[in-house]
Amino acid sequence: MAVWKKTSDLGFVKEFRGKTTSILNKTSSHFSHLLSLDNIPSLGGYSLLKSQHFRNADLCHLHLIHLGMWFSPLEVPFLSRMRPTVWTIHDMWPLTGACNFSLECDKWLSGCKGYCPAPRTKGCLKHYTPRFLHFLKDFSFRTSNTRLVVASDWMLNQCLLSSWAKRKSITKIPFGISTDLYSPIHRQMARRHYGILDNELVISFRGVNASKDRFKGVSVLIDALSAISMKRSFTCIVIQDSSSFEYLSPKVRVIGVGNLTEPMDIARTLSASDVFVMPSYAESFGMMAIEAMSCGVPVIASDSGALPEHFNPPYDGLVFKSGNATELSDCILQLLDSETLRSDLSHNGREAVKKKYNLYDYINSHIALYNDVLQDG
Repeated sequence: MAVWKKTSDLGFVKEFRGKTTSILNKTSSHFSHLLSLDNIPSLGGYSLLKSQHFRNADLCHLHLIHLGMWFSPLEVPFLSRMRPTVWTIHDMWPLTGACNFSLECDKWLSGCKGYCPAPRTKGCLKHYTPRFLHFLKDFSFRTSNTRLVVASDWMLNQCLLSSWAKRKSITKIPFGISTDLYSPIHRQMARRHYGILDNELVISFRGVNASKDRFKGVSVLIDALSAISMKRSFTCIVIQDSSSFEYLSPKVRVIGVGNLTEPMDIARTLSASDVFVMPSYAESFGMMAIEAMSCGVPVIASDSGALPEHFNPPYDGLVFKSGNATELSDCILQLLDSETLRSDLSHNGREAVKKKYNLYDYINSHIALYNDVLQDG
């Protein structure tokens, strides 16, 4: 696996960025931010093309090329002509001018013309460059020889609406998870780690700063938890950023655990919970919901994006209308007040993950796709 910046100790992960390219990329990144050009001027793809890892590869599989401002969309055609290329589409960035999720905006369907209400980019021209960026990406990706992969029906439908992606071969391969790594840990042991009593009601979720949140539904969750705190005392375990939840109510205990990357840490945190909540406005898959289900934690999710695809409510999870804090608080109270319902969702949710998101199915589906791509040349 070749990456721009290595952050792990895994031997098979190789960093391919060069010192000169890194310096040039920093300069281009500054220029890009200033003029709201996203990662169009980036040069990291050039380093990849020149790397020994790429030259030794039979096939190239791209993921999240828009993170880190190192890879330019204009480099995709050259790369795909040198090696058979598979590209997993993780969000809407490849389809839009300048956003990861379009939410209620449909301008991306017609080229992002006019004023962009919520651009991903910064800089003085951020509301006006998306049309130009959409044109460049559409041309570049249309002329690339790529096979696309999506993980959900929702993401597939977005691709089929795209002017360029609909012309490509698209394979749906849901993400897989190891149900051995993400498995229930003894509740009392997990709670003891965080100093949580056995009789405490615990709600876990991913937190982001509410003032910066566009996609994760933090403000809706805060409203729902505030309403519940009028009726119940409970504990919140906040994964990632807990700053927006620290002053909810004297009845609410907030435990911030920061960023978790190791499966054992994630499993322990989730296993200490009675309920996991995912109130997102947009998700192209929703991996944290799957991780929670795999750990035997009942999940409540919004009906946005791909999240409803994971559930058959009320059999293996609960779904509420996105943005509706009252409906969310009702779902949370329903679970907090019924140990029987929590037990049923815990068992049924884990069984659903075993059937639908098996890691070996995920791996074998990719092997079959790779063989097909290599046979086509």
